[in-house]
Amino acid sequence: MGLLPKDKIFFELFINSANKVSESAVSLKKIVEDITDVENKVKKIKEIEEECDKNTHEIFTQLNKSFVTPLDREDIYQIAKELDLNFNNNSFNIILKPFEI
Repeated sequence: MGLLPKDKIFFELFINSANKVSESAVSLKKIVEDITDVENKVKKIKEIEEECDKNTHEIFTQLNKSFVTPLDREDIYQIAKELDLNFNNNSFNIILKPFEI
């Protein structure tokens, strides 16, 4: 029996969050390249943001449920927080502000 947990849930959730950040950047690029149908494109980014928020919440839920974690608890919290902040504080909000739906 090893000391490291076998559960890879945190890494899977980190990857999912990073993919959401990437997906939102691609969606934002589509708005910048083609200003038509902005309402639907903005809705898509907001849907991605909701998914990212749910994913961050799941990381915190798993962290609270886990006795042994693959990384220090503080590190897991910080990684999740930084991924969420990366999405929320990027230029997405600045650029999308005029298109609030």
